[in-house]
This record gives sequence, C-alpha cells and structure tokens, in this order.
Amino acid sequence: MLPPTAVEQFPPFDCGAQDKGRSGFAREGCFVGPGTEFRALQVWPYATVRGGTQAQGQAAQQRVRRTVLQTATSFRFHFGRLADGRWRLLFMDLRVPCSA
Repeated sequence: MLPPTAVEQFPPFDCGAQDKGRSGFAREGCFVGPGTEFRALQVWPYATVRGGTQAQGQAAQQRVRRTVLQTATSFRFHFGRLADGRWRLLFMDLRVPCSA
C-alpha cells in the first residue's frame, strides 16, 4: 500500500464530475494535508455529542493538525498530536458530498 500523497491543498471537488466511477475530485487517490480547514469548520451547532461535552469536542477540533482525504469514498480523517507526543485519530468525517 502506498502512503498518502502530501499536499498543501486538497484537490477541488465538483459534483458534476462524479460519473463513470470518478469521485468528483480533480485528482484521485489518498492525500494528507493540513488540518486548517477542519479546525475552522463550524460543526457544533449541528453536532450530537455523546460521551463528552461540546466544549471538549471544540477543544479536540483545535488540536487537529493533519487531515487525510480518501477520494474514492470522500472520507476525511483528522489527526492531532496529543501531550504524550503520539498522533491520534480525533475525528472521522464520513459525509458524502452531493448526497443531500
């Protein structure tokens, strides 16, 4: 298995480009990039929190440093480095674009 391709910006997405097995992303594959976009995302007014508080979720969101995008599924996995120095998966974004 190949490691994700490092990028500074994820490939753009276009709903109209989803056809004949194409994901809709300008490039296909697995990419790793900065978690900046996810840290700025305002999900908390729409989120259901289980096993913690909204404040804890927001604090964890601000610890995200890297995001992995898998274009075949459109899933994004958000990672952060905790106080012990180890990388942890903090959030999984399993939303599928254009499915609403």
